[in-house]
Amino acid sequence: MSTRRQFLLGGAAGALVAATGCAHRKSAPTPGFATRLTSSGELPQYTQLRSGIGPDLPQNVADAERASPLIMTQAKEVMDELQRPPLRPSDDTKILVSITDGRGPVSLVAPTGEQCVLLFTSPYAADDYVRLRLQDMPSLTLAVSSASELVRLFRALGPKSSRMTVDKCPRCRDVAAMPTSVLTLPERIIEVWSIFMGTKKARSDMYLSYANKARDAGNLELARDIALGLVAHVTPDDSRAHQLIRDVAVQLHDARLQREADAYLAFLSRSSRT
Repeated sequence: MSTRRQFLLGGAAGALVAATGCAHRKSAPTPGFATRLTSSGELPQYTQLRSGIGPDLPQNVADAERASPLIMTQAKEVMDELQRPPLRPSDDTKILVSITDGRGPVSLVAPTGEQCVLLFTSPYAADDYVRLRLQDMPSLTLAVSSASELVRLFRALGPKSSRMTVDKCPRCRDVAAMPTSVLTLPERIIEVWSIFMGTKKARSDMYLSYANKARDAGNLELARDIALGLVAHVTPDDSRAHQLIRDVAVQLHDARLQREADAYLAFLSRSSRT
C-alpha cells in the first residue's frame, strides 16, 4: 500500500487501517443499491501475471512511489478537477463498481470479524480481483453504483460492514480501509472516488515515465517489467501500458507477450465503444 495514498486518504476521508490475513464474505441482501454491468468479454491476462504476484519493481521506482512529491501534486490536481464542474459527477452518476452475488456486495473480513466492502474505480480492476482472489465464489457479477446509492447501501448495512476500500490490489496484502460512518453524504463518496482516481492517474504516469526511460535507454526487459507492474498493481485499464508492452515485445521478439498485449488493446478498444 502506497504511503502517498495513505496520506491523501487520511487527510480527506478519515482513518485507515492496514490489514492482512483477510477472508471474503457475501453481504446480506441489499436490493436496489446498484445497476448490473454487462461484460464486453473476458478480461485478457498476461502469462507473467497469472501467479498473482507480478514482476519485482526496481528499487528506484518503488522508492519514488513511496516518497515522490510529484505523485501527491499530480493526484491532487486530478482530484480537484474531478470535484469541480464540469468534471464533477452528479450524486446519481454511476462511479464505483462492486462485486456482488446479486443480493449484496462482497466484503473482506478482517481477523477481528470486521467487514470491509470492496469497491473499484473500474470494472476491469474488479474483474482482475475476482479472477485472482474469488475463484471459489461462483456466480459473481459486477455492479455499478452512484454516490447516492452507496450512501443508502452503507446505511442499510450498518455496523456489520463498517469499512470500505477502493481499488484493493489483488496482488498485495495490505488494505487501505476507511470507516463508512464518515460517508454519510454523496459529496463524501465523490471526494473519496476523486482521490482514488487522482492517485491512480499519478501512479500510472510515474510508472510509465520510468518504463519509457528504460525503453529509450535500451533496457527492454526493465521497461517490460515496469509496465507489467503498472498493470498488476495500479490499473489494468491504461492502454498506454499495454501499447508500451506491445512495442517492447516486438523488439524482444516475444510473440506471446505481443499477442497478449494485442488482446488487451483490442479488449479496451471494444469496451470503450459499448
